[in-house]
Amino acid sequence: MSDQTPLPLFYKNVAALKQDTHHAWRVPEPLNFSFASQTNLVYLTQLEFSLAARHYPIVFSESADTLVSVALVGLEKDRNLFVSGEGEWLAETYIPAYVRRYPFILATADDGKTFTVCLDEDYRSLEKDKTVGKLMFTKQGEQSASLKQHINFLKEYEAQVEATKQFCYALKGLDLFEPVQAQISPKGMQEFSLSGFMVVNRKKLNQLNGDQLAALAKKGYLEVIYQHLWSLDTFQHLLNLHVQNNQH
Repeated sequence: MSDQTPLPLFYKNVAALKQDTHHAWRVPEPLNFSFASQTNLVYLTQLEFSLAARHYPIVFSESADTLVSVALVGLEKDRNLFVSGEGEWLAETYIPAYVRRYPFILATADDGKTFTVCLDEDYRSLEKDKTVGKLMFTKQGEQSASLKQHINFLKEYEAQVEATKQFCYALKGLDLFEPVQAQISPKGMQEFSLSGFMVVNRKKLNQLNGDQLAALAKKGYLEVIYQHLWSLDTFQHLLNLHVQNNQH
């Protein structure tokens, strides 16, 4: 990754994974999630909607050159309500793949076909015991079984990212999105606003013609859209967590 390329969320010191440099490094197990504590959103692939919808509001975010689906994990910009002060994710809650792949990441070459396995070298600062976890390389200098498993996970994740991109732009092409603008007034707490996200407009969805709905259903998108809409009911859970965390 060049100096001009903005680093992805959570990643601070990305370097190519090399046997001569990282031969004694270990895959962090269990993962300390402190790196994800200062955000209120986490990227989500469409394949994860069914599981994530039980715990997080799933919304969409668009910038000048990207359109992505995200799980809201907090109501304030720099606060993840699902990560404790000890770096533990809230028990019995789905952990998004984007989080689970850390500290590894695939860097894509300009041709879009060649990938380099990288990692955030800063992750070691989170580990209290650097002897815990499985080595990334064997004594013979080959990738360990644990590392191979992580690399396979990275490849599968990237495939889902591309599929999710197509899903998001299909919804945009049908003009189904509407912006979220909400004033939140927790009892006994200061009011604040939530904006900058989009959701599917139910009225626009219901106005699609039969051919458009059939096309969405054929691609599996219709089910994913409804999973997104069902997830919005978890806003109350998120608000409850916000109130609980601010009472401590």
